[in-house]
Amino acid sequence: MAKVKTAKLGNKVFDVFVEPHDGYCTDPQTTTDPVVGVPYGLPCGSRRGAKKGMESLIHEMLHALNFSKTETRVDKEARQMTNLLWRLGYRRIGS
Repeated sequence: MAKVKTAKLGNKVFDVFVEPHDGYCTDPQTTTDPVVGVPYGLPCGSRRGAKKGMESLIHEMLHALNFSKTETRVDKEARQMTNLLWRLGYRRIGS
C-alpha cells in the first residue's frame, strides 16, 4: 500500500492510497484518519479499463462525501458522472 496524496473531501482530509485491489473508503465519521483507496495500475487515456478506473475513483470519493448513501445509489451516481466526464474527453494521462 503506497500513500500517494491527501485529498480534502467535504470537511475531512483523507489519505489516498494506491492498492493492488478494488477501491475502498473508510467511514469518516468513525475513523480518525479516513482513507480512500484506489486500485493500483489504473490505465491511462482510452486504454481498456481506463473508464472503469475513473468510475472507481469517483465512486470512492462519493462514499467519502456521504458514507450513508447506499451502494446502489453510489454506483449509479459514479457511473453517471463518469459517463459525462468521458464524453467530455477527460482521461487520466501519464504512464
